[in-house]
Amino acid sequence: MTLYSSWLVYPDGDLQEITHTLRIGWLVDLNGNPLPVPVTNTGQIVYRVSRIATHVTTGEEKTLYHLELMRVDELER
Repeated sequence: MTLYSSWLVYPDGDLQEITHTLRIGWLVDLNGNPLPVPVTNTGQIVYRVSRIATHVTTGEEKTLYHLELMRVDELER
């Protein structure tokens, strides 16, 4: 039996488990929920999925979604 889990990895190294999958380049909110593009509310915290890594050990597979913080000027383009 293998346990599967997905995790957000914030720029400061904090981790948060999520129940859904993401793709590289997607814009997400603070909780990892995908955002529509273009982002209309530039006052919210927005991250981009920059890298996806999978760590497999005996009985466990972790998918790590590495996030990068978006700047306001990047969202206004």
